[in-house]
Amino acid sequence: MNTKLSIKRLFFWSSSALLTLFLMLWQVQANATIIGLESSAASLQQNQQFTIDLWARDLGTNVVSGFDMDIGFDNTAILFQSASFGSLLGDGFDSIQDVVNLGSVINLAELSFLFESDLFALQGGADFILGSLTFVANQTGTTQISIFDSMVTGADPFTTTFSGQANSLTFN
Repeated sequence: MNTKLSIKRLFFWSSSALLTLFLMLWQVQANATIIGLESSAASLQQNQQFTIDLWARDLGTNVVSGFDMDIGFDNTAILFQSASFGSLLGDGFDSIQDVVNLGSVINLAELSFLFESDLFALQGGADFILGSLTFVANQTGTTQISIFDSMVTGADPFTTTFSGQANSLTFN
């Protein structure tokens, strides 16, 4: 009789722990930071220059201390021109920034040296631009720009990572 009671208690406590873990993970997902690409240009003419912005949205109380993104595109349809970084991970000596053009992939990365409190003072939970990429439309047609590999770090870049939904842009 005691064995059945102990098994029931064990089952109850283990299922309670699993439910608690599930609710904690669901809460983290509900507040997930979203990384996305946006452009004001929906339709382009040949030889027209345009900019794609890489946004961090829905930060809540989180901060972004670094990111490393691979952004893919069709380099026969659009040509990469330049990249720039936002200012909310610090300026000058506050961060390391890197852009690598691999033909049809741009690797865009930045790591901030600022403390979490400094980053929160800059970012304050607001949506902001991590960086911008400038392209030129090389030919007419439809093309796509996508984030296909991404990592975003939070307050402690060596232990806390979070990633959100990465999206694609399609131009006509």
